[in-house]
Amino acid sequence: GLKQQFIIYPLGVIYWFIGAMVSKFGGPWGFFGPLMSLLSFGLAVPLIWLAVFILVEASKLSLEQIIAGVSLCLATALLCNGVALTWAVKMYGSLEDDIVFGVSWIFWAGFVTICVTLCEIWRRIHYAQT
Repeated sequence: GLKQQFIIYPLGVIYWFIGAMVSKFGGPWGFFGPLMSLLSFGLAVPLIWLAVFILVEASKLSLEQIIAGVSLCLATALLCNGVALTWAVKMYGSLEDDIVFGVSWIFWAGFVTICVTLCEIWRRIHYAQT
């Protein structure tokens, strides 16, 4: 409902901003690159699972609403990402390599969000049956 949307959309903006800041500071702090990206991409998985859990609980999504709610949140974050990449690319960093690695991490986060959401739905269905 509308009350849920007032939680979902702002969380999408917040999650995008966190991703943009990871992108901006990740390169200079050594989070990205051929080897360190393995670690930063791997660490994204539990953090995104936590973000999905927070979204579902904060907006009180029912099992049937989880995909739609997470999709709205992710769409909001991706919209912010597209706008910022078009008109405020320096928000993501100052070196092109850092920006590329950081933004690829953001795209990875979008993919992981979808996977984690499906796993969370499966987990909830599985545990509801036991």
